[in-house]
Amino acid sequence: MQTKTEQILATLQVIIEPKSGFNLPGHEDGGYISPFVWEVSQNGEFNILNLSRFQGWLKLTDSDVTIKNWQAMEYVNKFNDFALNSTEKIAWLNKIERLSQILSKSLQDLECFKVNLCIIPNFKSDTSAK
Repeated sequence: MQTKTEQILATLQVIIEPKSGFNLPGHEDGGYISPFVWEVSQNGEFNILNLSRFQGWLKLTDSDVTIKNWQAMEYVNKFNDFALNSTEKIAWLNKIERLSQILSKSLQDLECFKVNLCIIPNFKSDTSAK
């Protein structure tokens, strides 16, 4: 690289680094910077729903599966002091069933998503490791 080009790039680096939030190549940990690229033709309009689906934070699921999960109330096991008697459980099941009927009758395009709460970016497990 020509000396003049190196000087221009060094000047740009001094100007840009404080405002960029990251260092240009050659920064302290020697890693690489990968820009985030959103391909509209592949991923659709850039919005929070499409981003969440792209990152695997949300996965499309069947509405019947969602309703059954709500009825099963498996998530309440995470709350130690939560308990329903049989009358309350039946009332809950009836409310969820009624909600399901209302949603099915009122909406033409009902989409349900499963939320992935355990997110580890770029993590790949090695199943062969012992």
